[in-house]
Amino acid sequence: MTSKSNQSYLCGQNFWWFAASFFLLFLASKSLGLTVGYALDDYATMLSEKGQMQDFFISQGRFTFALLQSVLDFSDLKQPQLASIGFFLSAGGFLLISWVTLAKWLEKDILLAIALGALLGAHPFFAEYVSFRQALFGVGVWALLIVGAITLLAQDGPVTIGRLCAASAVAAIASGLNQIAMAFFCIAALGIFLQKNIHLPPLRAALLAVRSTVLAGAIASAFYVALFALTVRMVAVSSDARTSILGVNDISGRFVDIAVLLMGIFGGSHPLVGPVAAICTAAAILVLCVRASTACGQWMQVLSGGIVIALGIALALLPTSISGVWWPVPRTLIAMPVAVALGIAIFSFGASRVQVRVASVALLIAAAIFSGKSGWLLENQQRLNRWDIARAREIVTKISEIRQLDASTPILIHRATWAYEIDQGMGLGDANISAFASGWAVDPLFEEAAGRRLNVKSGVQGDTRCENAPSFPNSGSIREVEGTVHVCL
Repeated sequence: MTSKSNQSYLCGQNFWWFAASFFLLFLASKSLGLTVGYALDDYATMLSEKGQMQDFFISQGRFTFALLQSVLDFSDLKQPQLASIGFFLSAGGFLLISWVTLAKWLEKDILLAIALGALLGAHPFFAEYVSFRQALFGVGVWALLIVGAITLLAQDGPVTIGRLCAASAVAAIASGLNQIAMAFFCIAALGIFLQKNIHLPPLRAALLAVRSTVLAGAIASAFYVALFALTVRMVAVSSDARTSILGVNDISGRFVDIAVLLMGIFGGSHPLVGPVAAICTAAAILVLCVRASTACGQWMQVLSGGIVIALGIALALLPTSISGVWWPVPRTLIAMPVAVALGIAIFSFGASRVQVRVASVALLIAAAIFSGKSGWLLENQQRLNRWDIARAREIVTKISEIRQLDASTPILIHRATWAYEIDQGMGLGDANISAFASGWAVDPLFEEAAGRRLNVKSGVQGDTRCENAPSFPNSGSIREVEGTVHVCL
C-alpha cells in the first residue's frame, strides 16, 4: 500500500464497524482495571529508586524496556503513572494489528467484522495486563511499534528484502519491550502474506505465506538476539531464568504442558474461557467449515484455515514454550485470539451468507462471556488489593501497640499463602495473588499501606518461630524474639 492506499485501507465501512465493536468491548470489559490497586510488580516499581529497575529488565531480555525506564527516570515518572495512557495506546495498537491481519476477509460482511472486533476487544487474556500497571505503558509502545513494522509489510506490491529487514528490525526493537511482540509480528505477517497471495489457490497461498512468515520471524529473531547480546556486552547484568532456553531433555515434557494448556483453553476448563465461550467459538468454526460443494478448492480453503490456526497458535505460544521456565499466565497468551480470529476469517471466505451470520452470532455470545471473564479477573484484583492493604495496616497497628515501630525494626512474615480463605480459586499464575506471599513485594506492600518506611521480609521456610502459634489476628500471633518481630499468619 502507498500512503494513499493506507488511508483507504482504514476508511472502509467495515473497518469502522470493526473498530467500534473492538473499542466498545475493550472499554466495557477492561476499564475497571484503571481503578484497581497494585499487582505484585507495581508495589515494587512504585517504591523503587531511580536506576533500580534497568538491570532487572535487561536480565529478562527487555532491553528496550530498560531504555524506556531510563527515559522515565530522567522525567521523574514511574511506569504505573502512565498506565492510563498505556491502556489507550494498547487498545489502538491491538485494534490496528488485528485489522491489518484480517482486513481482506472482513470486507464483505459487516456482522462478521463486528463479531470478530467484539471478540478480540473483549478477550480476557489481555485483562491481566491492565492490572499490571508497571507494564501497561510498555505494552502500548510495543503494540504501536508492531503496527509500524507490519505497515511496512502491508504496502502494495511484493515485499522487498529491504522492507522485510526494516520491518523485522522494528519488530526486534518492540520485542525488547516484551518478547510477546514477536508473536504478534509473526501472526500479523502471516495474515498479510496470505492477503497478498489471495488470488492464488488456497493451499498454495497458505504454504507461500508460511514460508514468508518463517523468513520474517527468523530475521526479526536474529536482530533481537544481536541487540540483546550487544546490550549484555555493554552492561553487566544478572541472569534471569526466564531468558534461558528449554533444554533438550525437557522438550517432551513441554509438549505435554502445551497439550494440557490447549485442552484447557479450547475445552473450556480454563478459568478465563469457560465452557459456554468455548462451545460458541467451536460452533462458529464448525459452521463456517461446512461446505455444500464437493469442489476441491472449497475444501482447500478449509484446510488452509486449519493450517493457519495451527501455525498461529504455535507462534503465539512460541515465546513461552521455548523458555526454560514454563509460565503460561494469561498475559503471555494474548496473541492467541488473533491467530484464532485469522483462521475464522479464512473459513468464512467460502462460506454462505447464512453460515457467516450464524457463526457471527455465536462469536458475539462468546464475546459477551469473555467480557464478563475480564471483569471477573479485574474485580478480584480489586478485592485482593483491599484485603492485602487492610491486613498490612492491621499488622502495623498491632505491632505499634506493643512496641515502638520504625524502619530499623525487622519484621518477618511467616506462613503467608497466595490466597485468602474466600475465593481461593481467583489466582491465575502471578495475577490475583497476595503480595504477602511474594518476598520482593511484601515490604513495598507494607510501606504503601502504612505510608512510612518499614523493614518487612518474608520468613524463611522451615523457621520454627511460629510453630504451634495461633493465626493472625489472634492473641499470640505476633512475637518478638531478639529485637525481631515475627508475624504468624
